[in-house]
Amino acid sequence: MQVRDQRKRIEKRAYELWERAGRPEGRALEYWVQAEVEIASRKPARARTRDVAAAAAVPRPSRTTKAGSTEKRKSTPAEKKKAPTRK
Repeated sequence: MQVRDQRKRIEKRAYELWERAGRPEGRALEYWVQAEVEIASRKPARARTRDVAAAAAVPRPSRTTKAGSTEKRKSTPAEKKKAPTRK
């Protein structure tokens, strides 16, 4: 059942892409593959929420200025709320 649903979503998206492009002839496979990629890249809402939370917890590197020196980046609000680490 799930495979059939996914195929329907791909079919619908490929059709939307084809219509948006002006209904050109001979490019059905191109729109089908693009729709497959788009559908495959989508994740359930719960997974996206976890990914966003995990990304927010990962420290970002410092930036490099045009002159090549590094400057310290500003902390995000989430990082400011973190408890201090003990050594």
